[in-house]
Amino acid sequence: MTSVSQTSQSSGNGVTSKTATFAYDGDSRLASDDSYLAPNSTSGNQVACGTYTYDADSELTDLTYVDGSGSPLAGYHWDYDADSRVSDSYSRNDSSSLTPSTGYSGGNWGKTVYTYDCDSELKGTTYSSFANALQQLRQRPHQQQERDLRFQR
Repeated sequence: MTSVSQTSQSSGNGVTSKTATFAYDGDSRLASDDSYLAPNSTSGNQVACGTYTYDADSELTDLTYVDGSGSPLAGYHWDYDADSRVSDSYSRNDSSSLTPSTGYSGGNWGKTVYTYDCDSELKGTTYSSFANALQQLRQRPHQQQERDLRFQR
């Protein structure tokens, strides 16, 4: 599916015409979605764009939303454990700087840590809104490299 449209409705609760378009990468994974306030998808009518990033295992790692002018709306990041379960996630839903070029810089990130039992069933979650989560996220690639080295030995 590459697009879906909703036509306007004037009776009852009025509905504005909307269109969403979808783009896929070479591996048939969703790469982006664009939302427009019109039955056609022209850049002047764009209200939001979502961009999806995946790791080598095709696990969704990042989702970023910007408005029609390119200003940040929200961002999400996921890390996975060796069993491909979400180990932690980061989220930000404000208009601070959050674009692919600036990454997870600054401020109001929240972090959720997921724990599992021996049957891989979700056991619990812990959420924190923090200043040091950014530091934890920045350390994550280094920790991942250390973990990968331990598994290679």
